[in-house]
Amino acid sequence: MHIPPMLSLVTIFLHLASPFTKGIGAQNTISCIETERQALMAFKQSIMEDNGMLSSWGSHKECCKWWGVGCNNATGHVIRLDLHGNSSTHHYLSAPKVSPSLLQLKHLNYLDLSYNEFQWSSIPEFMGSFQRLRVLNLHNANFAGAIPPHLGNLTNLRVLLLSYNGLNETIAELLEKLARGAAGKSLQVLGLSGNELTGKLPGNMSSRFESLRELNARQNLMSGYLPLLPSSLEQLDLAINNFGSVFQDPTKGFGKPSNLVKLDLSFNLISGPFPDLSDFLSLRVLNLSGNLIQGGISETIGKLSNLQVLNLRSNFLGGVISEVHFWNLSSLQKMDLSINPGLSFNFSDDWVPPFLSLNSMVIGNCKVGPKFPNWLRNLSWFSELDLSSANISDTIPNWFWDLIISPKLRYLNLSHNTLDGKFPDLSNKLSPFSLIDLSNNKFWGPISAFVGDFLILNLSNNKFVGSISFLCSIITQNTLCIDLSYNHFSGKVPDCWNSNISNLAIINLANNDFIGEVPHSLGSLPQLQSLHLSNNYFNGDLPSSFQNFTSLRIMDLGGNKFTGIIPSWIGSHLTNLTIISLRNNNFNGSMPKSLCHLRNVHLLDLSQNKITGRIPRCFNNFTTLQHTPIGSTEISYFTITGNNDYPRFYMDNVFVQWKNKDSKYDKQLGFLYCIDLSSNQLVGDIPEELNVLKELLSLNLSRNHLTGKIFPSIYEMEKLESLDLSMNQLSGEIPKGLALLNFLGVLDLSNNFLSGKIPKGTQLQTFNASSYAGNSGLCGDPLPKCPTDVPQHGKNNDHQEGDENLVDQEFYISMVIGFSVSFWGLVVSLVLSDKWRLAYYGFLNDVKDGMYVKMKLYLMRAQRKIMDN
Repeated sequence: MHIPPMLSLVTIFLHLASPFTKGIGAQNTISCIETERQALMAFKQSIMEDNGMLSSWGSHKECCKWWGVGCNNATGHVIRLDLHGNSSTHHYLSAPKVSPSLLQLKHLNYLDLSYNEFQWSSIPEFMGSFQRLRVLNLHNANFAGAIPPHLGNLTNLRVLLLSYNGLNETIAELLEKLARGAAGKSLQVLGLSGNELTGKLPGNMSSRFESLRELNARQNLMSGYLPLLPSSLEQLDLAINNFGSVFQDPTKGFGKPSNLVKLDLSFNLISGPFPDLSDFLSLRVLNLSGNLIQGGISETIGKLSNLQVLNLRSNFLGGVISEVHFWNLSSLQKMDLSINPGLSFNFSDDWVPPFLSLNSMVIGNCKVGPKFPNWLRNLSWFSELDLSSANISDTIPNWFWDLIISPKLRYLNLSHNTLDGKFPDLSNKLSPFSLIDLSNNKFWGPISAFVGDFLILNLSNNKFVGSISFLCSIITQNTLCIDLSYNHFSGKVPDCWNSNISNLAIINLANNDFIGEVPHSLGSLPQLQSLHLSNNYFNGDLPSSFQNFTSLRIMDLGGNKFTGIIPSWIGSHLTNLTIISLRNNNFNGSMPKSLCHLRNVHLLDLSQNKITGRIPRCFNNFTTLQHTPIGSTEISYFTITGNNDYPRFYMDNVFVQWKNKDSKYDKQLGFLYCIDLSSNQLVGDIPEELNVLKELLSLNLSRNHLTGKIFPSIYEMEKLESLDLSMNQLSGEIPKGLALLNFLGVLDLSNNFLSGKIPKGTQLQTFNASSYAGNSGLCGDPLPKCPTDVPQHGKNNDHQEGDENLVDQEFYISMVIGFSVSFWGLVVSLVLSDKWRLAYYGFLNDVKDGMYVKMKLYLMRAQRKIMDN
């Protein structure tokens, strides 16, 4: 039987099994065997929770009609038991182990217990007793430990699926158990993905698994090299492991891979030159992405005339790729060579590619430019084209816009180049469900006509001008993201929003020249998660309809001319907010106490307004600023899913003042734990209740009318990196605990009424004198010495000096600790940074940023542990 490359052999076996069984709804003429019926009932009794899956069991005596049970049409014996759960509907079986009552089903040839909950018990030994068993599916059933050696006794076993459990033995031990009996000879499909298998693949696989056609062992901990593999093998997936090289012996390779149609070795540690693939003539899918492969791409790849999918993304490939690499790839449909910055494309303008059916080309982050690739005009059409960050500095030719006008277009990414030119008239020319990213170029002019049904439209960071009335013709219930930021669009935002636009999650109109009031209809979007209107000329009160944004996580409205009081519904209705910026507007009145309901907020910026009153003491309710919840750092990422093979990620951004510097932050957004209430008209003291905000990194209360003392327990805000209390009316001494803030890098206490000696510590003496200027009563390093620092004689003075020395010793100790933490924190972060950069080329962008997040969290936990000790 001919097997298409993307069709799993498991599916074929399941199809072949069905004609021999009868199940629910079948017209049975023979009753089920009584002993087998009792065995099934005993199995049901062993289940702690079945979520209704076994409700038909026992409702009548004919067990062949029970759900999941299949019997032989002639004998009535149970030969098929399909009890797979469904994670999406929360239907699953839960039991501490599999009941041995199933041993009575001696004619069983198919057993499926996948997607159930067996509480990390061991796979029972008795499963090796089903001599007729052909298919055993224990996928994602929460088994753990090592497989029983008895599975090797299953002489008729064709399919064994053990993926996504907790198996934790070596791969050599597992395969030895299967090969020791007769199972190794009969086994054709083996699924081991998503476990904790370690070690090297055994060198004798080719002789001990002669019938193996599909091996899937991705996402384990295996290492070493790849040995000679069975010549029968058709599909091999070893992605996401730790393999360091492709072949044990480069002269022998895999042996005789004449039948191999799929090879996936992505996300390993494979290094060295590109392998010779001249013997892989049957190969249809090749995925070597996310490795450390260096140098040029071997020209032998051009011999793979059956190749349909080629993925070499995220390696260290270099050199020139030319026409000879593709001379015989007439079957190629999808190609991804992206994130290989050293790889250059050198095709003549009149080159006619052999892969005329190619529908997906991803070559971003490679050297395609500086000229626009004219050879693209010789291809018929695309469903996906990614030329992002391709060093192209050119004007897009007219033929290109004609080329992409296709009902198949799903994704176009030309971002981060230097593409120039006026935007063309694309009315009625783009296909529905398109993801379009033209950001970070030099496109200019108004957009007069732009029609389509877009999932994501990103035109940010260009030179577009004029109205955005074209939005009304493209936003539909399918639209997920609109980003027109950093352009020169002007006029009023069109009033064409409605609740039928039910999936729109992101609107970014920041940094343009929009005027007038925000349309009330904008508040009708039920799923909006991120709203950016900052740095425009919007005015008036915030629309009351915004209180309908119950899913909103980011609200960035800074740099406008909004007026009125801050609405109380922000705190009472928008409880999912994590980032809120109303900076640089004309808001007045006091802060509503309802803001204290924003327990998830980690960035609150109300600076540069006309806000009066006191700082609410209930700000200590900001739970995220007390301790970091898992996943909080992922706030800047949104997943945009469409009809493509893998999701696209949109990285959000916010304009923030951080350490006295205004900057745009994107991937770091999840790390900005900040409160900025500066440049307002606040009065009263600084609430000591803020001391519980232990995760806060930046606190800016400057340019207000705050009075009283700096609360002595400020040292409990142990993560503070930036503290600005300048230009207030604070009085009293600087609390000695301030010297214990070991991460403090920015400090400004200037222009207050502080007095006394500046406490000694690791940090406080390193700041410039300007940090303390304008406090006539302050003295001590880095300011002039205090009068009491003049040496005096006498017993009493000696006693006082001794007491002060005791205090100083405590601060010197804190200086040593502070220096050690800061120094080793810097060293660790530098080491981690190198690994992060390496991971950038070894993993997809989403994996890269995930690693960055994990490293940052690890460093923060390490620092906290040091301080706790």
